[in-house]
Amino acid sequence: MHTAGYRFFAMPTGLSHVHITGNYSQKRCTLSAMEHLPPAGWSHLATKDDVTMAKIELRAEMTEIKAELKADIADVRIAMEKGFRAQTWKMVAAIGTSQAVTVAIMATMVNSLR
Repeated sequence: MHTAGYRFFAMPTGLSHVHITGNYSQKRCTLSAMEHLPPAGWSHLATKDDVTMAKIELRAEMTEIKAELKADIADVRIAMEKGFRAQTWKMVAAIGTSQAVTVAIMATMVNSLR
């Protein structure tokens, strides 16, 4: 495809961007292609097997963390339930005491009117 002296071509190896050549030298095109190579060499790239193994290890770690988290949540739930139960009994005792004091005051007032 030619347009006004420029050629458009896609970079190999599945890269999604397009480079413009025409007025640029071959050296510039080569340097542009070299910029997309890995800096440490092809041996440092992950293979599908590496990714699969990392995925398996990550899932195992996540399962372990999930079990620990569930145990921690259960411990917090138990502690909260104990705290709520103790608070409920304290409130019942406070309300009962308040009611008893109110009845005693009312009884004193009624007796003083006789």
